Amino acid sequence: HAGTGAEQTGNPNDIWSVKWTLERERQLNNVKVYGFLTIPEDAKIGVSAHEIGHLLFGWPDLYDTDSTSAGIGNWCLMSHGSWGGGGDRPVHPSAWCKANQGWITVSNETENHQITLPDVKSSRKTHRLWKDGDASSQEYFLLENRQLTGFDTSLPASGLLVWHIDDTVNSNTNEWHPKVGLLQADGFQQLEFKSSFGDAGDPFPGIANETTLNATSSPNSKAYSGMDTYVSVTNIPVISASMTLDITVKAITPPPSGAFNPKMWYRLTNTFAG
Repeated sequence: HAGTGAEQTGNPNDIWSVKWTLERERQLNNVKVYGFLTIPEDAKIGVSAHEIGHLLFGWPDLYDTDSTSAGIGNWCLMSHGSWGGGGDRPVHPSAWCKANQGWITVSNETENHQITLPDVKSSRKTHRLWKDGDASSQEYFLLENRQLTGFDTSLPASGLLVWHIDDTVNSNTNEWHPKVGLLQADGFQQLEFKSSFGDAGDPFPGIANETTLNATSSPNSKAYSGMDTYVSVTNIPVISASMTLDITVKAITPPPSGAFNPKMWYRLTNTFAG
């Protein structure tokens, strides 16, 4: 359409860029309409990419449409990341979006072990973590390494992103139980409180140097129900293009009392007297 979009001008009298689907197909002058996309003549790349994300791939808005939170902020094209570089250099879609379209491989982790995460843009891989490696669960965590390269130069920072996903939820309207949520390493929950749209404290280890995520950390790895998922991410290294860390998806059972564990240190004390 002519002119600039309302999403850029803030003028309610201007046309807002939108993708929409009608309840049923309409026909006028032999033209059938069901789904449509509206963008301005001077549309930014970010606006166009965001709306195409709706139209072609069916991705939902991952900002908070009722504006009570920042959604997932500047960390995803389908949230405020569409305005990266002033809208001229939008950031990549999140791991959930890419996995949804099969653009990246999802490695469902079933054992406690060590993994290495290169930048997701080169590895095209994300790691899925949940209790006992349950691949059927609609709630789970996704790990991705995001670096300030390519279009992601507009990200707030580099590092390990931990996404909390619940595919039974349709949107990010409820900031305390969204469809796609980001665990912010510093624990400040600024995205939920809308006091930030993303900063260097969000990825792990981040400026707070948070090297552990587990059931007792802040943020923690519990389910939205409060259930312990047995998920932990530990020994998170300094931010780099390839990050090696330890994960668990199963409960760690201690050895029976008195049993010798070859992986533990023991102190031997000489009790001989005389």
